[in-house]
Amino acid sequence: MSWDISVYAADVPPPPVGEMPDDWKGKALGHAAEVRRRISACLPGVDWSDPSWGQLVSDEFVFELNMGDEDPVEGFMIHVRGGGQAVTALLQLATERREPERLRQG
Repeated sequence: MSWDISVYAADVPPPPVGEMPDDWKGKALGHAAEVRRRISACLPGVDWSDPSWGQLVSDEFVFELNMGDEDPVEGFMIHVRGGGQAVTALLQLATERREPERLRQG
């Protein structure tokens, strides 16, 4: 099985794809290095040899994370191949929360 996922941040759910305006943008996810760090914290083992194209290979699935060259990152793609626990890993990534600013400074 394979599928592609677009990842964006937004305060409210985006419109359905068929109704999405051409100029719709999510919120910035952060600086590229920080986005890669947060992804790796949720998905240990991502190979960032090419910082614009991470890869996570497990026995059950492969994720290719197409980050592009933008900084800050406004969104990225995850190309999923395989099955097994892929959905569990994706849900873990999707529910990751940023640390509140006050906690990072202390």
